[in-house]
Amino acid sequence: MFVALVLVLAATACGQEAGGGGGSEPSPAQEKQAVEKAAIEYIEETTSDEEDSESASAIDVTAVVLKGNLTEAKTAEAEATSSATDNKYEVSLTRSTDAWQGTSIVTDRPEKKEKPFGSKNPAKGPGQVVSTDSVETEIQKKLLKPLKIKGRVSCPPKVAIRKGNNFECEIVGGQMEGGVQVTQKNDKGSLNYKLNLKST
Repeated sequence: MFVALVLVLAATACGQEAGGGGGSEPSPAQEKQAVEKAAIEYIEETTSDEEDSESASAIDVTAVVLKGNLTEAKTAEAEATSSATDNKYEVSLTRSTDAWQGTSIVTDRPEKKEKPFGSKNPAKGPGQVVSTDSVETEIQKKLLKPLKIKGRVSCPPKVAIRKGNNFECEIVGGQMEGGVQVTQKNDKGSLNYKLNLKST
């Protein structure tokens, strides 16, 4: 009788230990919070070297989806928006050793309204004269840098905004001679670029 009682008590104690281990499992709210924190950190880290870099305080996680049940989930998806840039993000995460880490990110940037040559003021109609500084910067960024073309862009200092009032910018100081033909598509400052190069 005494022996049986001891065995029962031992079995009960073992059951409590097993059950107690389950108490360390995170709750759904805690796991969601961990994914949100990891997603925000990943967005901040990934965009740190971009023009529209993010700060954690501006990012709001709007949705979290855990793949699998709470104790077995190894991957998750998070959606977030930024109040600073209006960008939207979709982040994929994985869990290893109880820590969530971002693995990939998709950024949806809102379309920017076109402004005449980067001017802060909208065009007042055909003929408004504006600086071409932002045109040089855009050509450098969208054409020369992606194609790894060395040199700098030099455009006429000022140009009147008018459909068909096209102009050419030179590429100087590099290993290629030539330039970029800039076409004004309308009277609002919308531009097209055509690269014309030849080896020196």
